[in-house]
Amino acid sequence: MATTSVTVTATTQDLRGVARSQWLMAFERFRAHRPAVLGVLVLSLLAIACAAASLISPYDPDKTQLLSLYEAPSLRHPFGTDDLGRDLATRILYGGRVSLTIGLLAVTVAITVGTLVGVLAGYYGGFLDSLLMRFVDAMYSFPRLFLLILFGVFFKGMTVGVIILVLGLLSWLTTSRLVRATFLSLKQREFVEAARGVGARDRR
Repeated sequence: MATTSVTVTATTQDLRGVARSQWLMAFERFRAHRPAVLGVLVLSLLAIACAAASLISPYDPDKTQLLSLYEAPSLRHPFGTDDLGRDLATRILYGGRVSLTIGLLAVTVAITVGTLVGVLAGYYGGFLDSLLMRFVDAMYSFPRLFLLILFGVFFKGMTVGVIILVLGLLSWLTTSRLVRATFLSLKQREFVEAARGVGARDRR
């Protein structure tokens, strides 16, 4: 019994070590890629600016100013004004806040669903794997635009929450295939076979 506990503990430590080394390798590779680092910095600055739009800009994005129609870019209005005198820079920042929220939450939904489906298909295999992967293939056969129109008809007056849900549920297919392939490879590794051999359950 003591030998079994030691073996399971060693296997768990091996799993953690592999995960740590993979994360470290990915970070080192990312840090060495200067365009990627620059892109993350630019996106981070844009995200911070959108999140702090109310602190950066003194203007209301929806307030009309009839005395400031179609103003050219200036220090007071960096991007100028529109046909109702609204500050364009302010409207871009507030619009970016909505776009970032939709994008981040839609990706979260897609990764969550895709990972769950991929784990179930890759780990358990057999009939469940075939069923889930055939469903993924069927979803791939439908044009994305057609599904978006179908959801738009089904959900009358699409709100931000519905848009996030629709985009997330249409974007998990590739993630599920990648996760499934990873699990198909991992479950044949020695440390997984060793864990099974000592009676470890699926949760471990």
